[in-house]
Amino acid sequence: MSKQLIRSGTSIGANIEEAQNAESKADFIHRMNISLKEARQTNYWLKILIATEKELEQRLLPLLNE
Repeated sequence: MSKQLIRSGTSIGANIEEAQNAESKADFIHRMNISLKEARQTNYWLKILIATEKELEQRLLPLLNE
């Protein structure tokens, strides 16, 4: 699970970075939508980790709230 969290979490920034150099407005919107999907997936993985790893809850809740 932590590997999935790292993949989706780092993908957000990478896709936003790519959106900054989009070839068109449609390309920009597409890449930002991908970032939003990755953010939702990251949110999901954080919730799963919090539910299954109670000792991590205090460290992960701020990330979930962000």
